[in-house]
Amino acid sequence: MGFLQKLLGEKAPDWAQPISMALYQEFQGQVHEYFAAHRIRVRFEWDQGGATDPATGYQYGFHNLIRFWREAPPKDRKAVLQGFLGNIFKQLQDLSKPIDEQLDQLMLRLYDREAMPNVGGMQCLSVGQNLVAALVINSDQSLKSVSKSLLEKASRPAQDYFDIAKENLWKQTSPMIERQNSPLGPSTLILAQFFGAAQIVLLDRYTEAGETYWVAAPNRDSLLLLKPTNPSRESLLSLLRMVTKMSQDSPGIYILPYVLEYKDGVFRDLCVKVRDSIEIA
Repeated sequence: MGFLQKLLGEKAPDWAQPISMALYQEFQGQVHEYFAAHRIRVRFEWDQGGATDPATGYQYGFHNLIRFWREAPPKDRKAVLQGFLGNIFKQLQDLSKPIDEQLDQLMLRLYDREAMPNVGGMQCLSVGQNLVAALVINSDQSLKSVSKSLLEKASRPAQDYFDIAKENLWKQTSPMIERQNSPLGPSTLILAQFFGAAQIVLLDRYTEAGETYWVAAPNRDSLLLLKPTNPSRESLLSLLRMVTKMSQDSPGIYILPYVLEYKDGVFRDLCVKVRDSIEIA
C-alpha cells in the first residue's frame, strides 16, 4: 500500500467523489504523466484537488477534470484528460490579456474562506463571515481566478467588474429552478453546473423584500433557499439533515458548510455547520 493510500485510508478525497480508490490512483497517474511529458513543474495538492506552478503562481484545479474523466468511457479517459489539460495550457496565454478584453467571460464562484488558503491574492466579495464570491474568467472548460494585481491594471473600479460578473452569471448560467412547499416551508432549489452556489450573490432576484430565508449550498452546482414557516432549532436541524443528504448524493464537496439567514441583502451566520455530523455552536 502506498503512502498516499495509507494517508487517505484507502478512500479517495471528498472532492473526487464518487470514485473508487483504484480509479482515483489511475487518474493521479495520468495527471502526473501528462505534466511530466510536457515538462511542467508543479506542486501537487491532492488533498485540495489541484496543483500550483511555483514559478508563476498559477493554480490548476482538478475538480472539473475528474468529473469529465470519471464520466467518460474507460477507453476514452486518457484522451479526455489530455484534451482538458491541453485546453488549459492553450488558454494560459490569455492570462496577460487586459481584463477589459474578457468582460463577457467574467463570472463569480463561491468558496468557503477556510478552504481557500490563497484567497488573499484573489479579488473577492465577502458573503457572510465565512464565504467569498471570487471573480473568475470562465473560458470553456477552465476557470481562472482574477488576481488583485490584474485589477490594479484595469481601467475601472473593481466594483464595476463584479457588477458585470453578476449580470453574466444571471444571463449565462440559465439555472433550473425547483420550487415546492415542504413541511419546513416554501423552498427553492437553484441548479446550475459549476455556478449554482454562486447564485447566492443574486438572492435579491430570487427572494421577496421583507422576508427571511435560510440559505445553504450542498455543492457548487446548487443553492437551497428555505422560507421557514417555523424558524425553530428543530426546523434548522431538519434542514441540515436534508442538505447533508443532498451533498452525499451529489459529486464534489460542500461549498457552504454553514446555514445562513438572509433578509433584504443582509446575511447573518446562524452558527451552524455541516461536517461529517451536524454541529451547532
